[in-house]
Parts: sequence; C-alpha cells; structure tokens
Amino acid sequence: MGVRVRVRLEALAGATPGAVLEAAALVNTGYEASSPDCSLPRAAAERLGLWPAPATASAMAVRGYGGRVAVLKVPEAVRVRVLAAGRVGPEVRAGALIAETDDEIVLSDALSQELHVHPVRPKTGTWRFVDEPGERPGESPEIW
Repeated sequence: MGVRVRVRLEALAGATPGAVLEAAALVNTGYEASSPDCSLPRAAAERLGLWPAPATASAMAVRGYGGRVAVLKVPEAVRVRVLAAGRVGPEVRAGALIAETDDEIVLSDALSQELHVHPVRPKTGTWRFVDEPGERPGESPEIW
C-alpha cells in the first residue's frame, strides 16, 4: 500500500502565489534528496499555478525506477504541512519537481523528515508524527 499522508500545499512561486491544494501524498524514503522537495504531477502543478513552469524553473534529469527522467525543478515553490486528525504538522518550504510521468504527489526523504513524518508499517500504510506514540492510518492514493 505505501504510506500516504494528507498535505496542504501552498504555492510560493508561479502564476498564482497563495494557491492552495490539499491532497494525499506518498511518503517515499527511496526519493532521496539533499533538500526538502516534492514531486508533482503536471495536473497538481497546474492547480497550484506552477504549470506552465515559472522562469525560476530549471530542467534536470533524475534517476527513477525506469532510468533517467526529465523534470523541471522549481526552487522554494511550495509551503507544505501535513494535515492529520487533531493535529497539523510543521510548515516546511520545499522545492517542486514537475514530472510528466508522475501520477501522485510524492514527498522526498528530506521533506518527510522535516515534516516529522515517521512511517511505521509501510505495507499497511500506517505512520505517526515523530513525537507521538501509536500509529495513524494512511490516506488512500490520489491519482492525478
């Protein structure tokens, strides 16, 4: 199943700064990043005003499961928070990678850590904030 959390993304760049999107996001510890980043499907980027990509975007290739993938990276593109029953996580500024091949919002390891998300049981999708006991159920996949 994978661990998915509900996030609130607020655009900091692009055509509509301040645009907000709430959606499920996949916590992917295999998405290794040196800084907090998330990967956005094009449709999610459009909703946030990040597509067409702003002038601050740069083209790059990243390693994916099927080989190299071309993406556009928008630095400091969004403010991200995890929304959970009875609690909202810390707010983190993150870059956004926009990929034509993605169909889910995906959080990098660096972003997940700064959001204080701790995957507990990846197969069943449970997680918790790092400072709380127990487990929280994950979100259902949201395909774009």
